[in-house]
Amino acid sequence: MARYNVHLLGINELEKLDLHGFWEHGLYYEVKTLPDRLSVMARFRLEYIGTANWETVLKSWEKSEQGIWDDFYKGRGFDTWTAWRMDYVRRFTGGRMIHRTIDIHRIINPMELVPTMWVGSFPGWRQYLPPGKMSQQFCGLVFNDAVRQNPKIVAIRKNPPKKTMLIGFTDGECISVLEGTHRACAITLSSLEGIQLGGDVFIALIPFGKNQALAFERTYTFGSI
Repeated sequence: MARYNVHLLGINELEKLDLHGFWEHGLYYEVKTLPDRLSVMARFRLEYIGTANWETVLKSWEKSEQGIWDDFYKGRGFDTWTAWRMDYVRRFTGGRMIHRTIDIHRIINPMELVPTMWVGSFPGWRQYLPPGKMSQQFCGLVFNDAVRQNPKIVAIRKNPPKKTMLIGFTDGECISVLEGTHRACAITLSSLEGIQLGGDVFIALIPFGKNQALAFERTYTFGSI
């Protein structure tokens, strides 16, 4: 069994430390168990912009969906957009990462990287996977005619945003997308057709540690949340 650098710390001790880590089952895991920022940047060809907290990322996400899902989330019994989306995040992450800081990067070559990302396991996207498949990269998903003809995806391709930010998870080896599935599909379709889609693409990346392989797998394996 692999060994990880784990410290049992009291809250007073933790507050004195200049560490970025996370609590899980009463243990505090240091950043050493998480993917190294420089290796992530090199592997995916990312330009580090800065670090944000969940509140900042959520505000950006909410702004991009302003008014779009109001009837939907209220029909699901949620009073606010934030309560609805945070329920999704907790289901994806098991509630372990809500207080973790998040690195913001610019994707240097989105036409190359985005097609290799994995589709986040939102139940609504499962219908577009081939029979028997439980996970799918965007380069495979867009061969579904319903995806290619999706009105939102078509609209994004006709009028791509000058700047956009995806939200994703990474274990240092691959990336799954939590927010921005329609935009990722639009980028992938354009890439496969050899069409350059303009605009800068940023991504807020939430890291999973080496000891969280199964938790990371949940983020892109359909039927797991």
